[in-house]
Amino acid sequence: MEATKISDTRDVYEIAYENATGEGAITAVFENPENGDKSAYKGIDDGSFIATVANGYSGTANCTVTHDDGTELDSGEVTFGS
Repeated sequence: MEATKISDTRDVYEIAYENATGEGAITAVFENPENGDKSAYKGIDDGSFIATVANGYSGTANCTVTHDDGTELDSGEVTFGS
């Protein structure tokens, strides 16, 4: 998985994932390995989505992308702030 920062004034990232089907929806679940906090994104299954993090945040999150049929499409560590 890859996170690409797309703005210099806000911490907004495009998250790209593999195995997109181009159909249906996905849920991406992020978990902060330092404190176990979780957040989620839901949207169309097109291979990428936008995520925001707190301004100035630097760290990692474990991310799992699952298709709406229950199939895991991709998972891995995403790095923010580098």
